[in-house]
Amino acid sequence: MLLNSFAGIMAIALPASFTEIIEYASIAVIAWGGVVALTGVTEMGEGKSQNNAAKRQDGMEKIVGGAIIAAVGAGLVTIIPALLS
Repeated sequence: MLLNSFAGIMAIALPASFTEIIEYASIAVIAWGGVVALTGVTEMGEGKSQNNAAKRQDGMEKIVGGAIIAAVGAGLVTIIPALLS
């Protein structure tokens, strides 16, 4: 009896609105990663024009960080509904 009730709790039917929210969250995370990468590009260009190695390195770190954030938004955020159901 206890196992049946536990299985019923774990088999939650997710509403369509929840999956839509996840889709919009994925788009937002991808956009956020793009913005971080874009600020990294501008910072790296600024460091190159000022001949500042530290600023170029910070810009490159932001580019890589933004790409990682966008990859998480494209890959991991979209599988959240599958993990919950």
